Amino acid sequence: MKMKIGGAKTEAKVNAKLIKLVAQAHALRVGLLDESFASIIEFASKMNIHHTDAKRLIPLGYLAPIIIEDILNGQQPDDLTVSRLRRVNDLTLSWPEQRIYLGYTHA
Repeated sequence: MKMKIGGAKTEAKVNAKLIKLVAQAHALRVGLLDESFASIIEFASKMNIHHTDAKRLIPLGYLAPIIIEDILNGQQPDDLTVSRLRRVNDLTLSWPEQRIYLGYTHA
């Protein structure tokens, strides 16, 4: 448990693995939309990941821009980890609801 004092900003925690995961999700979404990847299997092969891991990236390709920005700046909630994001399979498209689901204190 951590205690926050008076809304003070916490130290940035840039997580390179988390950034890589979000970047892969974005690359998959864009690649499928612009047809630079014919399938998830082709993407997985080119990225050297298992196709089931690539399938799990699909919802993450639709993360709210503010969540992506927070991840890039290391301002994500402490419990927003790579392992947690990899397990997400029912992520809503509603950006405010995404923030709540992923552990932000406010939408």
